[in-house]
Amino acid sequence: MRLTPISAAGLVLVGAFTVQYGSALATMLFPYVGPGTTVLMRVAFAAAIVALVFRPRWGMLRQASGRAWLLIGGYGASMSLMNLNFYHALELLPLGATVTIEFLGPLGLALLGSRRATDLLWAGLAVLGVVLITGFRFDMFSPLGVSFALAAGVCWAVYLALAAKSSEVFPTREGLSFGLIAAAVVAVPFGVGGVSGGFEHPWVFLAGAGVAVLSTALPYAVDLVALTVVPTAAYGVLMSLEPAVAALSGWVVLGQQLSVVQWVALFMVVAASAGSTLSAQRRLARP
Repeated sequence: MRLTPISAAGLVLVGAFTVQYGSALATMLFPYVGPGTTVLMRVAFAAAIVALVFRPRWGMLRQASGRAWLLIGGYGASMSLMNLNFYHALELLPLGATVTIEFLGPLGLALLGSRRATDLLWAGLAVLGVVLITGFRFDMFSPLGVSFALAAGVCWAVYLALAAKSSEVFPTREGLSFGLIAAAVVAVPFGVGGVSGGFEHPWVFLAGAGVAVLSTALPYAVDLVALTVVPTAAYGVLMSLEPAVAALSGWVVLGQQLSVVQWVALFMVVAASAGSTLSAQRRLARP
Protein backbone atom coordinates (compact mmCIF):
# COMPACT_ATOMS: atom_id res chain seq x y z
CA MET A 1 0.00 0.00 0.00
CA ARG A 2 1.43 3.33 -1.08
CA LEU A 3 1.26 6.25 1.31
CA THR A 4 -0.51 9.43 0.23
CA PRO A 5 0.35 12.80 1.82
CA ILE A 6 -2.92 12.66 3.79
CA SER A 7 -2.35 9.13 5.15
CA ALA A 8 1.28 10.00 5.94
CA ALA A 9 0.12 13.11 7.82
CA GLY A 10 -2.24 10.85 9.75
CA LEU A 11 0.73 8.65 10.66
CA VAL A 12 2.59 11.70 12.03
CA LEU A 13 -0.39 12.52 14.24
CA VAL A 14 -0.59 8.89 15.39
CA GLY A 15 3.09 9.12 16.34
CA ALA A 16 2.42 12.34 18.27
CA PHE A 17 -0.37 10.66 20.21
CA THR A 18 1.72 7.58 21.04
CA VAL A 19 4.55 9.79 22.37
CA GLN A 20 2.22 11.62 24.74
CA TYR A 21 0.29 8.53 25.82
CA GLY A 22 3.67 6.95 26.52
CA SER A 23 4.50 9.97 28.70
CA ALA A 24 1.22 9.56 30.57
CA LEU A 25 2.02 5.87 31.14
CA ALA A 26 5.53 6.80 32.33
CA THR A 27 4.12 8.99 35.12
CA MET A 28 2.39 5.91 36.56
CA LEU A 29 5.80 4.27 37.04
CA PHE A 30 7.31 7.12 39.08
CA PRO A 31 5.96 5.92 42.47
CA TYR A 32 7.64 2.54 41.93
CA VAL A 33 11.00 3.29 40.26
CA GLY A 34 11.24 7.10 39.91
CA PRO A 35 11.87 9.23 36.81
CA GLY A 36 15.54 8.22 36.41
CA THR A 37 14.83 4.50 36.16
CA THR A 38 11.85 5.17 33.90
CA VAL A 39 14.17 7.02 31.50
CA LEU A 40 16.71 4.19 31.68
CA MET A 41 14.05 1.60 30.84
CA ARG A 42 12.67 3.75 28.03
CA VAL A 43 15.95 4.31 26.21
CA ALA A 44 17.42 0.85 26.95
CA PHE A 45 14.35 -1.04 25.72
CA ALA A 46 14.05 1.34 22.75
CA ALA A 47 17.72 0.79 21.84
CA ALA A 48 17.17 -2.99 21.82
CA ILE A 49 13.97 -2.75 19.76
CA VAL A 50 15.40 -0.32 17.21
CA ALA A 51 18.58 -2.40 16.82
CA LEU A 52 16.51 -5.55 16.17
CA VAL A 53 14.21 -3.82 13.69
CA PHE A 54 16.68 -1.62 11.77
CA ARG A 55 19.72 -3.93 12.00
CA PRO A 56 22.42 -1.21 11.99
CA ARG A 57 25.83 -1.88 10.48
CA TRP A 58 27.94 -2.15 13.63
CA GLY A 59 31.15 -2.02 11.63
CA MET A 60 30.52 1.69 11.04
CA LEU A 61 31.41 2.32 14.69
CA ARG A 62 34.88 0.80 14.25
CA GLN A 63 35.50 3.02 11.23
CA ALA A 64 34.07 6.19 12.82
CA SER A 65 36.27 9.21 13.46
CA GLY A 66 36.70 10.86 16.84
CA ARG A 67 34.32 13.63 15.73
CA ALA A 68 31.67 11.04 14.84
CA TRP A 69 32.01 9.42 18.27
CA LEU A 70 31.65 12.81 19.97
CA LEU A 71 28.59 13.67 17.89
CA ILE A 72 26.80 10.41 18.57
CA GLY A 73 27.74 10.61 22.27
CA GLY A 74 26.38 14.15 22.53
CA TYR A 75 23.27 13.15 20.58
CA GLY A 76 22.58 10.30 23.02
CA ALA A 77 23.39 12.39 26.09
CA SER A 78 21.04 15.19 25.03
CA MET A 79 18.29 12.61 24.40
CA SER A 80 18.73 11.09 27.85
CA LEU A 81 18.94 14.43 29.71
CA MET A 82 15.95 15.79 27.78
CA ASN A 83 13.82 12.85 28.94
CA LEU A 84 15.18 12.99 32.48
CA ASN A 85 14.30 16.67 32.91
CA PHE A 86 10.95 16.12 31.20
CA TYR A 87 9.99 13.29 33.56
CA HIS A 88 11.05 15.30 36.62
CA ALA A 89 8.84 18.13 35.36
CA LEU A 90 5.94 15.69 35.00
CA GLU A 91 6.18 14.96 38.73
CA LEU A 92 5.28 18.60 39.41
CA LEU A 93 3.25 19.84 36.42
CA PRO A 94 0.41 18.54 34.22
CA LEU A 95 1.47 16.85 30.98
CA GLY A 96 -0.02 19.53 28.72
CA ALA A 97 1.67 22.38 30.58
CA THR A 98 5.01 20.54 30.66
CA VAL A 99 5.08 19.92 26.90
CA THR A 100 3.97 23.51 26.22
CA ILE A 101 6.89 24.92 28.24
CA GLU A 102 9.32 22.38 26.76
CA PHE A 103 8.28 23.50 23.28
CA LEU A 104 10.11 26.79 23.85
CA GLY A 105 13.35 24.85 23.19
CA PRO A 106 12.78 23.83 19.55
CA LEU A 107 10.84 27.04 18.89
CA GLY A 108 13.78 29.11 20.16
CA LEU A 109 16.14 27.08 17.97
CA ALA A 110 13.94 27.74 14.92
CA LEU A 111 13.91 31.48 15.63
CA LEU A 112 17.57 31.75 16.62
CA GLY A 113 19.29 34.64 14.91
CA SER A 114 16.13 35.90 13.18
CA ARG A 115 15.54 39.63 13.07
CA ARG A 116 12.23 39.53 11.17
CA ALA A 117 9.29 41.26 12.85
CA THR A 118 6.98 38.29 12.22
CA ASP A 119 9.41 35.88 13.91
CA LEU A 120 9.71 38.18 16.92
CA LEU A 121 5.89 38.22 17.03
CA TRP A 122 5.80 34.40 17.10
CA ALA A 123 8.39 34.36 19.88
CA GLY A 124 6.43 36.90 21.93
CA LEU A 125 3.20 34.93 21.43
CA ALA A 126 4.89 31.73 22.63
CA VAL A 127 6.38 33.39 25.72
CA LEU A 128 3.03 34.98 26.60
CA GLY A 129 1.35 31.59 26.23
CA VAL A 130 3.83 29.96 28.58
CA VAL A 131 3.42 32.75 31.16
CA LEU A 132 -0.35 32.29 31.07
CA ILE A 133 -0.28 28.51 31.29
CA THR A 134 2.06 28.49 34.29
CA GLY A 135 0.99 31.58 36.20
CA PHE A 136 -2.75 31.88 35.90
CA ARG A 137 -3.54 29.08 38.35
CA PHE A 138 -1.12 29.25 41.22
CA ASP A 139 -2.27 25.92 42.66
CA MET A 140 -0.71 24.25 39.59
CA PHE A 141 2.35 26.46 39.42
CA SER A 142 5.68 24.96 40.48
CA PRO A 143 8.84 27.00 39.87
CA LEU A 144 10.93 23.81 40.11
CA GLY A 145 8.64 22.02 37.65
CA VAL A 146 8.89 24.93 35.20
CA SER A 147 12.69 24.88 35.59
CA PHE A 148 12.80 21.17 34.72
CA ALA A 149 10.51 21.74 31.72
CA LEU A 150 12.67 24.63 30.47
CA ALA A 151 15.81 22.50 30.92
CA ALA A 152 14.11 19.75 28.90
CA GLY A 153 13.40 22.32 26.19
CA VAL A 154 17.05 23.38 26.06
CA CYS A 155 18.09 19.72 25.82
CA TRP A 156 15.50 19.23 23.06
CA ALA A 157 17.03 22.09 21.06
CA VAL A 158 20.54 20.63 21.54
CA TYR A 159 19.21 17.18 20.62
CA LEU A 160 17.75 18.52 17.34
CA ALA A 161 20.97 20.31 16.44
CA LEU A 162 23.12 17.24 17.18
CA ALA A 163 20.69 14.92 15.37
CA ALA A 164 21.17 17.01 12.23
CA LYS A 165 24.95 16.92 12.64
CA SER A 166 24.96 13.17 13.37
CA SER A 167 23.07 12.52 10.14
CA GLU A 168 26.10 13.92 8.28
CA VAL A 169 28.33 11.11 9.58
CA PHE A 170 25.87 8.23 10.10
CA PRO A 171 22.84 7.14 8.02
CA THR A 172 19.49 7.43 9.80
CA ARG A 173 19.17 3.87 11.08
CA GLU A 174 22.76 3.75 12.39
CA GLY A 175 22.55 7.22 13.90
CA LEU A 176 19.32 6.39 15.73
CA SER A 177 20.56 2.99 16.95
CA PHE A 178 23.95 4.26 18.13
CA GLY A 179 22.37 7.37 19.68
CA LEU A 180 19.90 5.30 21.71
CA ILE A 181 22.72 3.09 22.99
CA ALA A 182 24.64 6.20 24.05
CA ALA A 183 21.47 7.54 25.71
CA ALA A 184 21.10 4.29 27.67
CA VAL A 185 24.72 4.50 28.88
CA VAL A 186 24.23 8.11 30.04
CA ALA A 187 20.98 7.15 31.83
CA VAL A 188 22.60 4.37 33.89
CA PRO A 189 23.90 6.57 36.78
CA PHE A 190 20.50 8.28 37.08
CA GLY A 191 18.40 5.13 36.90
CA VAL A 192 20.32 2.12 38.17
CA GLY A 193 19.43 2.82 41.80
CA GLY A 194 15.70 2.34 41.19
CA VAL A 195 15.94 -0.92 39.25
CA SER A 196 15.31 -2.92 42.45
CA GLY A 197 11.81 -1.42 42.54
CA GLY A 198 11.15 -3.13 39.22
CA PHE A 199 12.09 -6.53 40.67
CA GLU A 200 9.61 -5.96 43.49
CA HIS A 201 6.91 -5.18 40.90
CA PRO A 202 7.80 -7.14 37.72
CA TRP A 203 4.96 -5.56 35.73
CA VAL A 204 6.97 -2.32 35.87
CA PHE A 205 9.48 -3.72 33.36
CA LEU A 206 6.65 -4.63 31.00
CA ALA A 207 5.22 -1.12 31.37
CA GLY A 208 8.71 0.31 30.78
CA ALA A 209 8.92 -1.63 27.52
CA GLY A 210 5.51 -0.20 26.63
CA VAL A 211 6.80 3.33 27.26
CA ALA A 212 9.81 2.58 25.02
CA VAL A 213 7.55 1.41 22.19
CA LEU A 214 4.98 4.21 22.54
CA SER A 215 7.36 7.11 23.18
CA THR A 216 10.42 6.17 21.10
CA ALA A 217 10.42 3.11 18.84
CA LEU A 218 6.98 3.53 17.22
CA PRO A 219 7.00 7.34 16.67
CA TYR A 220 10.57 7.24 15.28
CA ALA A 221 9.58 4.50 12.82
CA VAL A 222 6.41 6.39 11.87
CA ASP A 223 8.34 9.62 11.29
CA LEU A 224 10.94 7.86 9.10
CA VAL A 225 8.16 6.52 6.87
CA ALA A 226 6.03 9.68 6.86
CA LEU A 227 8.92 12.05 6.08
CA THR A 228 9.37 10.33 2.69
CA VAL A 229 5.95 11.71 1.71
CA VAL A 230 5.08 14.69 3.94
CA PRO A 231 6.80 18.02 3.08
CA THR A 232 9.07 19.37 5.82
CA ALA A 233 6.89 22.44 6.44
CA ALA A 234 3.74 20.34 6.80
CA TYR A 235 5.58 17.98 9.16
CA GLY A 236 6.66 20.94 11.31
CA VAL A 237 3.11 22.26 11.50
CA LEU A 238 1.78 18.83 12.49
CA MET A 239 4.41 18.50 15.21
CA SER A 240 3.37 21.93 16.50
CA LEU A 241 0.18 20.26 17.71
CA GLU A 242 2.10 18.26 20.33
CA PRO A 243 1.18 20.51 23.31
CA ALA A 244 -2.51 20.07 22.46
CA VAL A 245 -2.05 16.31 22.03
CA ALA A 246 -0.24 16.19 25.38
CA ALA A 247 -3.05 18.07 27.13
CA LEU A 248 -5.62 15.65 25.67
CA SER A 249 -3.51 12.66 26.75
CA GLY A 250 -3.13 14.07 30.27
CA TRP A 251 -6.88 14.60 30.48
CA VAL A 252 -7.89 11.16 29.14
CA VAL A 253 -5.24 9.03 30.90
CA LEU A 254 -4.42 10.98 34.06
CA GLY A 255 -7.54 13.10 34.59
CA GLN A 256 -5.50 16.33 34.40
CA GLN A 257 -7.69 19.27 33.41
CA LEU A 258 -6.63 22.69 32.18
CA SER A 259 -8.64 25.86 32.61
CA VAL A 260 -10.10 27.73 29.63
CA VAL A 261 -7.35 30.32 29.92
CA GLN A 262 -4.68 27.61 29.92
CA TRP A 263 -6.17 25.99 26.80
CA VAL A 264 -6.05 29.40 25.09
CA ALA A 265 -2.44 29.81 26.23
CA LEU A 266 -1.57 26.34 24.93
CA PHE A 267 -2.94 27.12 21.48
CA MET A 268 -0.99 30.39 21.47
CA VAL A 269 2.19 28.28 21.67
CA VAL A 270 0.85 25.92 18.98
CA ALA A 271 0.10 28.90 16.71
CA ALA A 272 3.55 30.38 17.37
CA SER A 273 5.27 27.11 16.49
CA ALA A 274 3.21 26.56 13.34
CA GLY A 275 3.66 30.17 12.27
CA SER A 276 7.43 30.11 12.73
CA THR A 277 7.63 26.83 10.76
CA LEU A 278 5.73 28.28 7.80
CA SER A 279 7.70 31.53 8.00
CA ALA A 280 11.00 29.64 7.86
CA GLN A 281 9.78 27.56 4.91
CA ARG A 282 8.84 30.69 2.94
CA ARG A 283 12.30 32.17 3.54
CA LEU A 284 13.97 28.98 2.27
CA ALA A 285 11.70 28.88 -0.78
CA ARG A 286 12.72 32.36 -1.95
CA PRO A 287 15.43 32.44 -4.65
